[in-house]
Parts: sequence; C-alpha cells; structure tokens
Amino acid sequence: MFLTTIVISRHWHKHSSDIKRDLKDWNITKELAIHRGAWKLTIHVPES
Repeated sequence: MFLTTIVISRHWHKHSSDIKRDLKDWNITKELAIHRGAWKLTIHVPES
C-alpha cells in the first residue's frame, strides 16, 4: 500500500488519499506507481 505521506518537495507533504486520487485521475496503475523502473520507461521522452 502507499505511505501515509509522501514527500513531494523539501517542506511539503501530500497525504495518501490525495496521492491515490491523483493516480486514479491520471490512470496510473498501482503496479506502475510502485515500480520505479517502469516509471522511467513510461515517462522517457526521446530527444528530437
């Protein structure tokens, strides 16, 4: 499951309910959110 808070920047935390809502809104699966390697492959934009 997700952590109760996730550090987004140096002094700002986001609650897990907000994180879950964002992931749902952005159609990001739980498996993708947990697996950093998959994130890197998904967000990689080739240089033009």
